[in-house]
Amino acid sequence: MKKFLFVNKKIILILIIGFLITFLAYHLRLQQFFSFPPVGDTEDEVKYAFNGLSLIKKGVPESWSWWDDYGQFETLHIRNSEYRLVKPYFDDPPGFALLSGGYALSKGMDTYEKVEAGALRWPMLKLGALNVFLLFLLVFLVSGFWPAVIGGLFYATIPTFVLSSRLPLAENFLVTLSLTSLLLLLWYLKKNSKLILILCSLIAASAILVKQTGLFIPMSLVFLLWAHKKTKAALISGLFGLFFLGLWYGYGAYYDWSLFVHLQGVFSGRGINLPKMIMHFFDTPRIAEKMMSIDGWLIWGWISLVIFSFWRNAKEKLSRLIPLVAVGSYLVLFAIMSGHLKGWYRFPFYPFLAWAMAVGLVELFKQPRFVYAFFWLTIPGFASLIAGTGESFWGQPQVKLYQLLFPLTMTPFLLNELRENLVWKRLSQIILIAVFILMIWFNIRTIFFFQDQFWY
Repeated sequence: MKKFLFVNKKIILILIIGFLITFLAYHLRLQQFFSFPPVGDTEDEVKYAFNGLSLIKKGVPESWSWWDDYGQFETLHIRNSEYRLVKPYFDDPPGFALLSGGYALSKGMDTYEKVEAGALRWPMLKLGALNVFLLFLLVFLVSGFWPAVIGGLFYATIPTFVLSSRLPLAENFLVTLSLTSLLLLLWYLKKNSKLILILCSLIAASAILVKQTGLFIPMSLVFLLWAHKKTKAALISGLFGLFFLGLWYGYGAYYDWSLFVHLQGVFSGRGINLPKMIMHFFDTPRIAEKMMSIDGWLIWGWISLVIFSFWRNAKEKLSRLIPLVAVGSYLVLFAIMSGHLKGWYRFPFYPFLAWAMAVGLVELFKQPRFVYAFFWLTIPGFASLIAGTGESFWGQPQVKLYQLLFPLTMTPFLLNELRENLVWKRLSQIILIAVFILMIWFNIRTIFFFQDQFWY
């Protein structure tokens, strides 16, 4: 009985911590959400609502597109922008469009002229916070408490992640579907329930009707089930994926099969230029259309993911496989699809980058290493410092202070590397904790005070 009460209290405490991180995430996403990213930086914010409104009210998919392959259509001036409205519209599946259009209708935006991108961001703030909580639960169940707390705080506070999650784009809903399906996968592997498997497969496969690239979610599910020798379950999940893929093609056949097939061929493969599409992860940060400054957090996230793939001392196979299979499946699709420079195509990667960074920091804390600590401090650490001070830190006095303090900061790591000693290890761990707290603090400051400098 006492053990039961202890376990319940522990679970309640963990959930409270998760809710607190989620509350922080929502509060940060709420700050100046109408201004950053600037409304109109990408007109894709309204294309789903346009399509949803047309499907709900007229029964025909219609939205804006500049592809000449659609044929001749009129260009309209709507809310200070030019839109070439085409139908039947096949750029995207109808799933997220129906959600966005339904929300627009519920708020009185019943015509294209009334659709306001800023207003469409309201539900995304809540969805973004929900995604933080889902990530916290997933990492806790797979990697443990501290990676969950650290990864949750990263995903909640890193400015690029905060600004990205505000946009009413399908990729943000793909994050929800991927994290939800992975949580259900864990539940299925524990309970071996057919009902849970069906629900998990259904949610994963439905991602295909949200965005074509959502195919990576049922793919990940199939691979993970097969890795755990659940061959029959993997087959069932794969059939769900094929069924929903068939629904998307059936949708195209219903409205205009020849145009649908032609456009899918046109969309596929445009802009492929290896190896630039992968190198752009590091040198072309974007949230929407605007090119942004190099973001140290994103660079470190990809480095951490690569390092993560080499760790094999995990207690369970899942702790390595889940993030690597999910990211790997999407990376393969990413390498052969079009539109790589669009910032939103990268949103589904972000929770897993936060996860990898968190696990890396926990491992660094367990065994401080000089080179790993150096790049941890200088890539994401300096990124948070610069953004969190409004890019005004590096005056002459600060430069001199940095030249004095930074070598002193690195000294315990170097001494511990050369001759392992409990004193040097503890000093290194204290520095890591202090720097982590400062990084989260500077991330929060960026959102509260310096979004304009961060964006522009």
